[in-house]
Amino acid sequence: SSTALAGPKRLVLTEAMAERLYGPDWQHDPDLLGSVLRIGQEDDYLVQGVCANPPAQSSLDFAFLMPVEDLLERWPYQRNWNNFNFTMFLRLNPAAKAAQTEQTLNDRYQAQIDNPGAYFKMQPMEDMHLYGTFENGQVVGGRITYVRIFALSALFLLLIACINYMNLATARASQRAREVGIRKVVGATRLSLRQQFFGEALVMTLGALLLALVVTDSLLPAFNQLTDKALRLPFHLPTFWAGLGSVLLLTTFLSGLYPAVMLSSFQVIDILKGSSQGSSRGSLWLRRGLVVFQFGLSIVLICGTLLVYQQMRYIQDKELGLEREQVVQFEIPQYTPARYQQLRQQLAQVAGIKGITATDQSPIEMTNSTSNVHWSGRPEDLTIIFHGLKVQYGFTQTLGIEIAKGRDFSPAYGTDSMAFLVNETAVRAMALKEPILGQELSMWGHKGPIVGVMKDFHTASLHEPIEPVVAIMESDNSRLVHMRLEAGQAREALAAAQAAFETIAPGFPFRYEFLNDQFARMYESERVMRTLAGWAAGVGIFIACLGLLGLATFMAERRRREMSIRKVLGASVPQLMLLLTREFSLLVLVAFGLAAPVAYLLLDDWLSGFAYRVGLSPWLFVGAGLLTLLIAWATVAGQALRAASADPADTLRTE
Repeated sequence: SSTALAGPKRLVLTEAMAERLYGPDWQHDPDLLGSVLRIGQEDDYLVQGVCANPPAQSSLDFAFLMPVEDLLERWPYQRNWNNFNFTMFLRLNPAAKAAQTEQTLNDRYQAQIDNPGAYFKMQPMEDMHLYGTFENGQVVGGRITYVRIFALSALFLLLIACINYMNLATARASQRAREVGIRKVVGATRLSLRQQFFGEALVMTLGALLLALVVTDSLLPAFNQLTDKALRLPFHLPTFWAGLGSVLLLTTFLSGLYPAVMLSSFQVIDILKGSSQGSSRGSLWLRRGLVVFQFGLSIVLICGTLLVYQQMRYIQDKELGLEREQVVQFEIPQYTPARYQQLRQQLAQVAGIKGITATDQSPIEMTNSTSNVHWSGRPEDLTIIFHGLKVQYGFTQTLGIEIAKGRDFSPAYGTDSMAFLVNETAVRAMALKEPILGQELSMWGHKGPIVGVMKDFHTASLHEPIEPVVAIMESDNSRLVHMRLEAGQAREALAAAQAAFETIAPGFPFRYEFLNDQFARMYESERVMRTLAGWAAGVGIFIACLGLLGLATFMAERRRREMSIRKVLGASVPQLMLLLTREFSLLVLVAFGLAAPVAYLLLDDWLSGFAYRVGLSPWLFVGAGLLTLLIAWATVAGQALRAASADPADTLRTE
């Protein structure tokens, strides 16, 4: 009911959690409602209800719900208007307008915030998953960027396939000229011929669609494993079949339009004379243009794949300003400062552990933000959002963060409980003048001097620039423990850490994570994109090469007599092969010249989503062009060798 959470220390479980805790017959368990569960810092909660599991595709994934007041009771500083750590969900009346509601919120509450640049921004819940990147309060991207990239890649592949069909259909025009002529003689109209050729394209496309459904359904398990999703083809949805029907008709139209128009336009008199538009110069130039377009799209895909790979290598190799390779982090359940000190004392005796500290959040994925930082001379209209970080002794030494000025917090100084550490970006943001050390700050009820300036380290993914960080010494909420391990002694150190953990939290599982693994998880979307982009580029090149092979076969057959005469006159096989491959090489070079600027614009736009990025080197495009050229040569070489090696006597005898 709506009152299930209307009080402190109440809990609502999901159906999955209820089954996990009370068994498969939880619905018939009379003791479920009103039972007591212990969560976190020895807090007992009354189970007041069970709700449906959140949908698998929902952005909200939870196992239970509790009143937010319990959280605010534990961390009262979160009540401050200058903390931006919560997302508020509003359910509007049907007649309400979001824009007006947003304006009302700002008119009523914006004055409560010290930061004049902060304001309330509403976003439809259905947009949260795909549109999650903001700049100055405006949506600038998110997962929708990758959706658009792969949709564009799919469109490229479809266009390449359509061009293949057009190319091969027009290349066979001379072979079908007699058929068209006979049909026209017996009374076929241009319209009926076009219907026939569109019908052929429809049958071909329908067969491809059915094959695609079978292949897609077979590959979905591997795709789900790659992307950590649970997707399936929605055969039960009418919209799914309507979409497939639209794609079927559009593809049929695109691939069948030119062949239908061209083949139906043949004149009977031309056919009887032994000539047709299928061999015309204009038709040949069209086929060349289609090959150029195909390989242009393939070059764009190859450039994209190479750049994603380079950017991922750059991310993996970039220095973060802190140690991530040998640092392990884990939370202390039922945390108290005394439990942490007990753990710290035990781990200090372990030879494989170089340092230990604790914070309230991960240093490479900070979420606590505040504008409630004050210092002498701060302008009233200044807008700065700081990351507020709570740490314990040994923070910089354990995480390998260098100190630019001053020192880290130390138990040797009794006043450090009210002191501050800041990073270099915070110093610049506050425009502090020398001497920086000793200047007083205030944040979250703490007021004291700056005792150290940390060199900048990344507090989020490389999509974001380094932001100002202000750290304070506080043990009450620093439940995330970080250990720095000696290289080669990780197994022994982790075994000792688990033994110590079990003494302070018996019955709880020891769940740890290397900082490097957390860092890699932040780029899961890019990793998936790199894999899928590689497959898209490979498929695109393969389809383009099929078209090139068909065109090369046609050209070799068409120039068979010319090759025989040249061979009789003394031309060698390599010379004849060069003659045949030169034309296709020129087509690839033209495709490169057209595709490179387009690829540059698209890739530069993608890189703009990273605050730290690789440069767009000319060698990236040159490499993609050379790779495409080599693939084209390999595709054409077989047909060129076959044509150049043919016995001229056999050819000239039949001509």
